[in-house]
Amino acid sequence: MAHKVQFKTFDQPSFEDFLVYSKLPAHPFWSHIESKIDFSFADELCAGLYSGRGQRPYAPSLKLKIHLVQAYYVLTDRQTEEKIIGDLFIKRFLGLPVDFFGFDHSTIGLDRDRMGSFLLQACHLYILSQMLELGLWGDKNERWIIDSFPSTARIACVGSYRLVQKSALRLLQHTKRFNRPLFDLACHKLPLEALTYRLPPGSTSQARLSAFSKLVVHAFGLLSWFENSALFWDWKPKNAQLKSLELQALLAQILMENAKPYLPEPPKPFEPEGTDASPTTKTDAADATVTASSEAPEAEQLAYVKIPRKDRPSHRIISPYDTDARRGTKNASTSIKGYKTQNLCTTQGVVLGTKAIPGSEHDREAMTGMLRTVQAFFGVIPKAVLGDTAYGHGKQRFELKAFNLEVIAPVASS
Repeated sequence: MAHKVQFKTFDQPSFEDFLVYSKLPAHPFWSHIESKIDFSFADELCAGLYSGRGQRPYAPSLKLKIHLVQAYYVLTDRQTEEKIIGDLFIKRFLGLPVDFFGFDHSTIGLDRDRMGSFLLQACHLYILSQMLELGLWGDKNERWIIDSFPSTARIACVGSYRLVQKSALRLLQHTKRFNRPLFDLACHKLPLEALTYRLPPGSTSQARLSAFSKLVVHAFGLLSWFENSALFWDWKPKNAQLKSLELQALLAQILMENAKPYLPEPPKPFEPEGTDASPTTKTDAADATVTASSEAPEAEQLAYVKIPRKDRPSHRIISPYDTDARRGTKNASTSIKGYKTQNLCTTQGVVLGTKAIPGSEHDREAMTGMLRTVQAFFGVIPKAVLGDTAYGHGKQRFELKAFNLEVIAPVASS
């Protein structure tokens, strides 16, 4: 039986609230939005996300307005909290008392996770349908603009050594939490000291090579042990087992992108002293022999080495916690660490769609899907779609031409 959800309501505006808000002039954006757009639909649409028991939550229509404010000003959760506290125009738009300080950044973030991207998109499409009825967009001579912008994701990027360590430890921590007997058996059977070993400052290059090789060997051993452990395949509940399989696949991908088997270079042929090809002296030759003999035992212990940075895939994983984030470049002077945001809007400034894509993904890849979503949902065909060189490739032009969407963008150089 479904519980009827009752949301928090604010008291009747006080005389102080009326006095302050009446003195504020109309805001060129928020006052217009408040008078034209109805957000109350979100209360019924999102009611299933809340329980009818316990403390009453804030209304989804209020939280949807907060997400709109955050997106409009491109704010983080903490910056949104500060914006609501200190901006009277925003407080009036949200319908809050002047002295209200109730929201915090965690509430905003948790609510966004609760709604999810699909429900937020549904709310956005409903708002667009209201704006379409009001004639704010959808004219037959209208033009749409598509472009991408680097995001401000706070991602702590680490080197290959720490990346493998963090990924393996995340797998073990999941096992410890949901299958303690399997975790205890792994600690008893497997050598796992490399997963927590930290190289001391000033370590030699040979010590770093040996530590990385040992770490990769232990990580591959951990994956092999999970694959052949009968206790793992009897793991219940199955959703925790599936999560473990995801973490194992993540660790395997990180290992393949950052490590390769060590193949020592073949010894150079001996050349007699005094020839043109070997002008070294006896002393130099003796020193080289001593050096090679002293490094040979350590070199033989290497099983894996790092893949040179220039040879690693451009779409490689950069964080074991945010597995979709990637490195990329916007232009010669702007690098991206995380994501890009694809924006589709009208020339009048109505945002028709947004999409977060990995930093290494080309802008053109999301173009067709975003345009087709808006066109298929509303049945609106713009006169043209404007973009820069990144959107001028022939494949996308051909695909969109079949749906009567014309792209105006510079042709990409071959």
